[in-house]
Amino acid sequence: MAATDVRPPQTNHGQPESATRSEQFDDIIKVLRTVSQWSPANRIYLIQKLLEDIAEGLQPFEPQKGGLDQLHALLKSDSPPPDDEEVERILEQARVERWNR
Repeated sequence: MAATDVRPPQTNHGQPESATRSEQFDDIIKVLRTVSQWSPANRIYLIQKLLEDIAEGLQPFEPQKGGLDQLHALLKSDSPPPDDEEVERILEQARVERWNR
């Protein structure tokens, strides 16, 4: 993608959101024109550094505690699992319902 292919953020009326945004967009175009002349290795290095910088500001992901235990509790049943005949009946009923809509 060429640096001139980039479009500024638009409002509902097709205009840039503000003069500040327009100035920022101009800066982005200048940076893209400069960076497009760099070697691929240098561009990748810049991308890595930008992503590292962004990642520093993100909140770390913390999985829910007990999520798997809660899922097991929801799926737990005192009744025995269905046998092959019961599974076949369930599948056949689902097929009939699907095709009779």
